[in-house]
Amino acid sequence: MNLMDNKVPLGQAIARKLQDMIRAGELKPGEKIPSQRVLSEQLKVSRPSLREALLTLETLGLVRTLPARGTFV
Repeated sequence: MNLMDNKVPLGQAIARKLQDMIRAGELKPGEKIPSQRVLSEQLKVSRPSLREALLTLETLGLVRTLPARGTFV
C-alpha cells in the first residue's frame, strides 16, 4: 500500500495500513505496538500523522492508549 496516495489524507492512509497489519496478524490483539518514534520510522511517516491515525483507530476501538504504558491492539 502506498501511503503517499494523494487521493487519501495521510492520516487515513496510515490508519488503513495499521488496520491491514492487525488483520494480517502482524499486530496481535493485546500486543503493545511499537513506540510512535519507532513506528513512524518503520512506516516512513511523521509522528503527527501517525498520532492522527492512532486516534482514528482508537475511535474505532481497534487500539487503546494507556497513559505511561503505551498503545495496545
